Amino acid sequence: MKKDRWHVVHLADQALVLLKELRKVSGNCERLFPKIDDCYHRDVFVLDDSKPISETTMLYAIRGTGYDCDAHGFRGTGSTYLNSLEDDEERQMWDPKWIEFALSHKDKDQVATACNAYRHQKPRARMLQFYADQVFPSAN
Repeated sequence: MKKDRWHVVHLADQALVLLKELRKVSGNCERLFPKIDDCYHRDVFVLDDSKPISETTMLYAIRGTGYDCDAHGFRGTGSTYLNSLEDDEERQMWDPKWIEFALSHKDKDQVATACNAYRHQKPRARMLQFYADQVFPSAN
């Protein structure tokens, strides 16, 4: 959910593989990213499933991989990339509405939003799989 609104996210094949790997770390926790408690040894950590991972911990993890941004920056990068692509006839490859819906942004046309329960799910799924194929090409 985002801001108390349900949001359907289609997971690319690569995301499903990563989630299976994550389950090996988070074990039986209900949350995919439970809070990491302070620990006595660097090689051992304790998960607290009562709260999600902190924004600061996520920021340190991202910075530790060499990126100089916060988690929200990845959303902007994806949006910019998908909006920049054109097909062979120099038309935008992906409908900007699909990109906005994928980010759970509200449509400015409230009537269209109320009448459109479908919210472009099939083309969004194709678009997100395409994007995952660009980010993780070796997983294809």
